[in-house]
Amino acid sequence: MEILNNSFVQASLRLPILLVLVVGLVVTLMARKRLPGRCVAMLVFGVLASFLGVLVDLTGVFAMPHLYRSGAVSFSTLTGLGTAIGLLSIVFGAVGLALLFAAAVAGRQPSTPR
Repeated sequence: MEILNNSFVQASLRLPILLVLVVGLVVTLMARKRLPGRCVAMLVFGVLASFLGVLVDLTGVFAMPHLYRSGAVSFSTLTGLGTAIGLLSIVFGAVGLALLFAAAVAGRQPSTPR
């Protein structure tokens, strides 16, 4: 289990998410002429919010062990910082996912009544 304490291993576990977000952004930008403007905007902001959430998480992955080893902050401060980073990451991820769902329904044409 010692390998899970390695920051680079922890960061590599987030690479698939980053790859999906980058590919999603590229696909969105390539399809922007075929999609309504509000749909493209929600897709781009959704991907960027999710990407920001992963970056916040990665910042914590690298900063927390360094702060702990250096003794720069107390354990209680480190715990609070870890909680704040986790909450911020979750909020950005949730906002990004909500925007992606909103974009999925924003691009639909209203159905005609039967």
